[in-house]
Amino acid sequence: MGRSSEAVFLLFSLLFMAAINRSFSTADLVCSTTERKALLNLKKGFKDPSNWLSSWDSNNREDCCRWKGVGCDNRTGHVVQLKLRGSILIRSLSGEINHHLLELKHLRYLDLSGNEFEGNQIPDFLGSLQKLRYLNLSNSGFGGVIPPQFGNLSSLRYLDLRFCNALNVDNLHWVSRLSSLRYLDMNSVDLRLAHDWLQVINMLPHLSQLYLSSCQLSNIPPLSIVNFTSLVVLDLSWNKFGSTIPDWLYDLTSLEHLILDFNKFQGTLSPRIGNLTSLTEVSIYDNSLNGSIPSTVANLCNLRTLILSLNRFSGEIFRFLGNSSGCMSNSLESLRLEWNQLNETIPKSIGNLSRLELLDISGNPLQGIVSENHFARLIRLKILKASSVPLSLNVSTSWVPPFQLFNIEVGSWKLGPQFPAWLQTQKDFSRLNLSNTGISDTIPNWFWKLSSQIFFVDLSHNQIHGSFPGLSRIQADSAAIYLGHNRFTGLLPRFTSGVVELDLSNNLFSGSITHFLCDQFSEPNLLEYLDLSNNLLSGEIPDCWMNWQSLNVLNLGYNNLSGNLPKSLGSLTELQSLHLRNNGLIGELPSSLQNCTELLFINIGQNEFFGRIPVWIGQSLPKLMVLSLRSNKFNGSIPLEICHLSGLQIMDLSHNKLSGSIPQCFNNFSAMASDQKSSGYIGYVSSFLDFIETASLVMKGMELYYSKTLTLVTSMDLSDNSLSGVIPEDLTRLLGLRSLNLSLNHLVGRIPQKIGEMEFLESLDFSSNQLSGVIPQSLSNLTFLSHLNLSNNNLSGRIPSGTQIQGFTASSFLGNKGLCGSPLTKGCTGDDMSQIPTGGGGAEGDKDDNGVGVAADTFFIAMVLGFVMGFWGVFGPILFIKSLRFTFFRFLDRVKQNIHGGMIRC
Repeated sequence: MGRSSEAVFLLFSLLFMAAINRSFSTADLVCSTTERKALLNLKKGFKDPSNWLSSWDSNNREDCCRWKGVGCDNRTGHVVQLKLRGSILIRSLSGEINHHLLELKHLRYLDLSGNEFEGNQIPDFLGSLQKLRYLNLSNSGFGGVIPPQFGNLSSLRYLDLRFCNALNVDNLHWVSRLSSLRYLDMNSVDLRLAHDWLQVINMLPHLSQLYLSSCQLSNIPPLSIVNFTSLVVLDLSWNKFGSTIPDWLYDLTSLEHLILDFNKFQGTLSPRIGNLTSLTEVSIYDNSLNGSIPSTVANLCNLRTLILSLNRFSGEIFRFLGNSSGCMSNSLESLRLEWNQLNETIPKSIGNLSRLELLDISGNPLQGIVSENHFARLIRLKILKASSVPLSLNVSTSWVPPFQLFNIEVGSWKLGPQFPAWLQTQKDFSRLNLSNTGISDTIPNWFWKLSSQIFFVDLSHNQIHGSFPGLSRIQADSAAIYLGHNRFTGLLPRFTSGVVELDLSNNLFSGSITHFLCDQFSEPNLLEYLDLSNNLLSGEIPDCWMNWQSLNVLNLGYNNLSGNLPKSLGSLTELQSLHLRNNGLIGELPSSLQNCTELLFINIGQNEFFGRIPVWIGQSLPKLMVLSLRSNKFNGSIPLEICHLSGLQIMDLSHNKLSGSIPQCFNNFSAMASDQKSSGYIGYVSSFLDFIETASLVMKGMELYYSKTLTLVTSMDLSDNSLSGVIPEDLTRLLGLRSLNLSLNHLVGRIPQKIGEMEFLESLDFSSNQLSGVIPQSLSNLTFLSHLNLSNNNLSGRIPSGTQIQGFTASSFLGNKGLCGSPLTKGCTGDDMSQIPTGGGGAEGDKDDNGVGVAADTFFIAMVLGFVMGFWGVFGPILFIKSLRFTFFRFLDRVKQNIHGGMIRC
């Protein structure tokens, strides 16, 4: 007892003395005059708009070790740390790092991250800070080549150069000399020239964390021996490998985090991944891996996150993941397998994953029925994302799930016909997707009382009916509500100002929209997307759009709206898409619309708008890609200002009363002059569901609908107007045009000779005009042409030969009296007999105006002439020469006698 007390006393005394000594030593130590002066000179190179370095002042007698961002050694007083990190709250340092930094000879820690050095080169002299262990220049705006002098920093353990997007290297040889390096982050540094990057990294045996995301790497060299086996974190995401996952990766048995997203990796996932038993996170998102997910994944007993989304995996996975004898059921918290080709029946053993919080199986062709037993042990489940999966949920009406979900996304499951009663038990959900689930019920009264935190609801593509009570309970700052494609009736519902996207399309809502649009909100209206199309709405469009200035998309098409467009539509300065098609709207377009300079898409077709096409469309809407004024009463000439719309891909001015000539400047539509190869779409990107534009176009003689492929379409339709003059030759410079329709006008002159250079044309209609002359031979060069109509003109001459042209029926050329040749039945003058079709083999021969085949006429005439000439050539002399006549009849008598005698002998 005494000895223990003495020991305690002795230990206390030692600690107390150490503390006293430390306090005295730190109190007595101050930074040297040299280092103080170095800091002041260093400050002179910086631009410090927020005066963050105000304590760095020559008049400040305080020890410079107490200056902001400065750290000193407790024993020596030397400056060993500069922590000058920028942040959102502090305006970043800029300017330059001057050479006075080298006077801090004992510096071990340097952090300049989050500043803005405006593309300046990283100073070479940083490589002379021999004692530096920590260097962080991330997100600091440096540019140019990383100085190879960094290879001199032999004591460096931590190097962070990420998110300096203008940084690059000639090679990475200098990295191999950083023998003490533990942490290396070069995310977004351009490493295209570092062909031996892997061999260099392999020379760092102590490296534990490696981040090379978005480095534009395209090759993974082979490795015979793996030296960097201490690696715990490996992030190679967002590169361009396009190969199989290398075998050496499965030798990194210390790995805990493996991130290979967005790399176009191909082939299969090796069963050797089961050897990496230290893994806690695997993310191989959005690649091209296929085959089965190896069952050895179940050996990863420490795995908390498994992300294999957006690949082509097939077969089974849930059966071995949820195996009761496996160890993953005690670790896995997040499982993301969305958008693969998994087609198994989900076993009840999935319920063994009792620690699972997130499950995403969206977009897989999974089969079968999911019951209460599947969810019995998933008590921690918070996020269930399983939309676009053809599963059926079979639970009792009194089922109480063991979980409380934040996200409920089961679109395309079979849930109906009743509204799911189990939703009453979910009190905390904020996101709900029950679209296309076969519900044909009314929405129960309890539904909108469940949670005030809802910010996403999708009940679209069901048969939900009855009136809609409104959205007044939604309190989220930004919310999206999708109720389209149902059977809701009554007046439009009221909603809160926090709704950002609202889709009530394809229902049976009726009445005026004035109360819906013009009732004032107590807070600013945030609505960006509004779709009320395909309802029974009527009355005029009210003049209160000044309250809706956040709108990006407005769709009021296919209703019974009437009256003029209100001037306040011009208040929608953020508007990108305007759909008013198929209503009863009248009047001229208000000039205030020229304020909507962000417009990409205008469709006001099938109304009663009149007047001239406004010149401001071409002057004030420079971003316009789609312009549809179809089926209105616009008159006058097409304004030349339209030609300023160089980005216009689709122009439909058909079925109006336009006159004058086609402008010569249409060749300025540069978007129509080149093949559109974009893989994107025309639409509006939101934080919820992306809105993709849909256009109805008359092409190839029929009405076609385009959405995701709309960005690839180029079309010009000026049909059914009163346009006159010739077709401009320059129109043929629109080499990317896929559909051109000038029919039902009064155009004259010839078809442009260079029409065959428009190689992407799929549909061409010049019918019902007054065009004359021959059809250019170049027309036969249009190998993509699948619809052609030149009927009812004054064209003449032979139809050009070629497989493409002869593939069309005669209807493409009828009504042109001067045309001849195939596929018409009218032959051309000078055709040989062997060249003229006879109608054999099911093909109809050429006919004259009376319907008689020309070849048949020629044959009969020749036969008659031959008969006449033969007859008179033989019998003429007999009739007129007496001696020949007697000789002929004596010959006939002998023949008669011989025949008669032969018959008697028989």
